[in-house]
Amino acid sequence: MIDFEYTSNHVIHMFDYDDYDVNKLLSEAYSRNYEPFIVLQDDPNSDPSWFETEKNVNMDNWSQARFFGDEEDGSDDVNNYPETARVTRHFANITGAQDIRPRYYKLSANTQVPEHIDHNTKCGINIILNDSAGPVEFVGVGQFDYRVALLNTSRLHRVPAYPQERILLKMSIMDVDFDTAKQRLVEYSEKNK
Repeated sequence: MIDFEYTSNHVIHMFDYDDYDVNKLLSEAYSRNYEPFIVLQDDPNSDPSWFETEKNVNMDNWSQARFFGDEEDGSDDVNNYPETARVTRHFANITGAQDIRPRYYKLSANTQVPEHIDHNTKCGINIILNDSAGPVEFVGVGQFDYRVALLNTSRLHRVPAYPQERILLKMSIMDVDFDTAKQRLVEYSEKNK
């Protein structure tokens, strides 16, 4: 059952979603190998807002574990992580996304993610997996605490420092925009009351 809390600012759509096993997702998340978040200046797909310091971005405090499916041992094949795969398929079906990419992110305690726009991503569904993770801030709009939300990652946003580690499952949606995904989530909720 999904019970929605509506926001009219076109940057975040928070909703209650409890059809997942947080312990399984955490187990899958912690079993992954993480790499620091890196954005190179010469990457033509990079968001220029990352480079106000005129340097490559290499954030050891913000790491990610993506699913490419190219490791021989299967360690990065999402199908070997059944709860991650199931939740991702669920939201792909609801939103109509043909290109949805799950990944785990960890942000170290007392560190931040600077203002940015997610490159090549139209929107994303985040599930915060730890008990307390602090807000996301959309520049010029405000800060939002959430457990599960659809985020308009094509809008400038940041994550302020918080005293606890932040770990989340992000499902990046590459082919459906925020407003369309939100509408489809709302329609799904109405049909499944």
